[in-house]
Amino acid sequence: MGVGSEMVGVPRRRRGSPQDRLAAALSRVASDRSSSASALARRTLGALRQRIRRDGRTPNSVSAAELRRLAGQLGRTQPAMGPFRRWAFDLRRISAVRGTTSRGRRLLGWIGEEEQRLADEPARIARIAVTRLPARARLLTLSRSDTVLRALATARPARRPAEVVVLESLPGGEGRRMARDLRTAGVRARWVRDGSALRALAASDAVVIGADSVYGSGDVVHKVGTRALAAEAHRARVPVFVLAGSSKWVPRLWVPRRLPPEFDRTPAAWVREYWTDLGVVRPVPRRPPDKQRQREAPLRLRLRRR
Repeated sequence: MGVGSEMVGVPRRRRGSPQDRLAAALSRVASDRSSSASALARRTLGALRQRIRRDGRTPNSVSAAELRRLAGQLGRTQPAMGPFRRWAFDLRRISAVRGTTSRGRRLLGWIGEEEQRLADEPARIARIAVTRLPARARLLTLSRSDTVLRALATARPARRPAEVVVLESLPGGEGRRMARDLRTAGVRARWVRDGSALRALAASDAVVIGADSVYGSGDVVHKVGTRALAAEAHRARVPVFVLAGSSKWVPRLWVPRRLPPEFDRTPAAWVREYWTDLGVVRPVPRRPPDKQRQREAPLRLRLRRR
């Protein structure tokens, strides 16, 4: 048998430790600038599951120190995305569980709970959205959101948008993919260049956007350009609706000091409603938007369950 040939029946040895493979997976998630927050969250949970599972059922042992390191890494992987901020807190809490086997078992159960949560949210939000969407409206959106796509694609024909215009959303250009996916789902859609936003807004009945995070104040973190679009919609009195699962809502204490350059923060005062898997949320600001501080302005969020 020549050098470099493989022996039949001898399995290849996987390179790197489980920790190394998880670190590589998180690095790929951190560098991804085109996938949606939901897609990145699902990929991250899958990588965590591969790290913790031994044979599909038995969890590997996990040290408290590794979980604390992983919590810090998750918080830095996608700091603008709500699930990653929340997961960092959850892993620190799980690291306090005594016993490496018990800790691994608790972590594996937590992964399953989060995977189920991410799987259930889009359908629940869509059920809310189809009752709130203006009938046969002309809608404007930007970037790409799995949640928005699901909601618009499942709307009844009588309430399905007359047309959805998607801003190109440079530099990533995710809007082009969003328009294509909407058309594939049977929704009339087209993308326009970002410079045509004001013209598109003037012809729109509402703006619908996804979110990477929603802070306790109601402020929304999403693709850069969202803030400017919401500001113009507010001036033009075009309602802005945010579709975001409860997994993306983060408490005030978990808000990062600085956002990556590809994201921006939209004040809650410019949002008409949030459509979530738990119901409809309406922000009620305590002060006019022009007097809001740069830091989180206190808002009262009234949740109406449907």
